[in-house]
Amino acid sequence: MDDPAEVFRAGNTSYEAGEYFEAIETYRRLTDAGVVNADLYYNLGNAYYKNDELGHAVLFYVRALRLQPRNAEAKDNLGLARSQ
Repeated sequence: MDDPAEVFRAGNTSYEAGEYFEAIETYRRLTDAGVVNADLYYNLGNAYYKNDELGHAVLFYVRALRLQPRNAEAKDNLGLARSQ
């Protein structure tokens, strides 16, 4: 695997460009390699949400909150995803 920080940045670049499927694919390279990180899970949840994959979005928001229970943005986004 490439440098995880570089892969994460590449996922962020795709997300910021509105390329949500590409962002998901890039972030999943990290999760598939065993990377456990709250920011990664949160960003992956956001990408899934923007890609209208609410079930996956919920899953990754929950994973982010397990690592950072006080993450207000993840809590808010989880509530939003669940309400839809």
